[in-house]
Amino acid sequence: MRKNKKRLLPVLLTMVMAITMYTAAPMSVYAGTIDDADYAIYLNNDGTLHQNNSGGADITTELAAAGAVVTGGPTGPWTLTLNNFNFTTSADLGIYVPGGTTIILKGKNSITSTCTAGTDYDYPDTYPVYPDLPLFFSDGLMANGALTISGPGSLAVTSGNSEGASYGIMAVGLTINGGATVAATSGTASFSMGIYDFSGFEVSDDSTVTAKSGTADFSAGIFAFDELSITGKSSVTATGGTSAVTPSVFTGSYGIYVFGIAPLLGFSGKVLQAAGENMAIAIYNSDLILGTFTVPEGYLYWVNTTMSRPVGSGTLSDGTFIIDSTYRFARIELYTPQAPAPNVPQTNDVNNTLGWAVVLALVFPGAFGLIAWRRRQRA
Repeated sequence: MRKNKKRLLPVLLTMVMAITMYTAAPMSVYAGTIDDADYAIYLNNDGTLHQNNSGGADITTELAAAGAVVTGGPTGPWTLTLNNFNFTTSADLGIYVPGGTTIILKGKNSITSTCTAGTDYDYPDTYPVYPDLPLFFSDGLMANGALTISGPGSLAVTSGNSEGASYGIMAVGLTINGGATVAATSGTASFSMGIYDFSGFEVSDDSTVTAKSGTADFSAGIFAFDELSITGKSSVTATGGTSAVTPSVFTGSYGIYVFGIAPLLGFSGKVLQAAGENMAIAIYNSDLILGTFTVPEGYLYWVNTTMSRPVGSGTLSDGTFIIDSTYRFARIELYTPQAPAPNVPQTNDVNNTLGWAVVLALVFPGAFGLIAWRRRQRA
């Protein structure tokens, strides 16, 4: 009995030490969830994170413990690393960052605004004045200038409803790279865009982007000024919302909408898929829609009148398709031809059943005879 007690003593001491170390050690700081907050998060020009604006509380330390860490020099540019960071707010804006900010994603992250009506807001001077932006808005993630979102993690951004505009992600020059997975969803509004970019939107480095808009007079999964470029093995899916307004230059429902003096949709990625109630892809030069889109060599496209990938009834083609209101769905993907079946040489008598029967009839008796002869030799 005493021996058993002596054996148990080290075990108990080890357990006590383990429990003490566990309770004294800090918990994992990269698994935070901030829910039901009534404030937006602002990254200021001094590298600190605040509630609402510079006049709000400094919550840099609290957010670092929840998985949002800021790094950079004294005057920027800033890098905001999100590591399993989840933020939900009832404010009209989720997170605001200065132009030139890079967001690095690790793990699964989310930014959600549950705003129901939007509020009056004076947009920064860096945003173009055309088309005129509604003053009432809701944004999930907003950058006052260029914004880069890099992987390898994921980010889901959702904006709320608004009397004016709802934008999942809004920036002046948006780049998504590093294998990031980004999903942007906008709410019900007069203008609703999953992604709204004012100066050249680029997706590269095998990244995956999904953009979806809500019900609106003017909706698009992706709205890009001047250029939308998709390279590498990146995949982009964009879906417009429901619209009861007659489509025009700035009304209707579109999957992808590229607008500018010389708009450009450049594609050499893996998959590009767009769906809208009025048009899948709209490329406008001033007030004139461009009529054709050339599919790169080595790619195939589907075009359909319904908002779904045509299976069987759709057209599978390469080359050029016409951009007009006759289709609502378009999908372009890299075509990898299947390798042909190996060419195995065959004899001329493969179908001669009688010949093969005769050969087998001669082979089997010979084989049995050989076996019997060897047994006799052994005996």
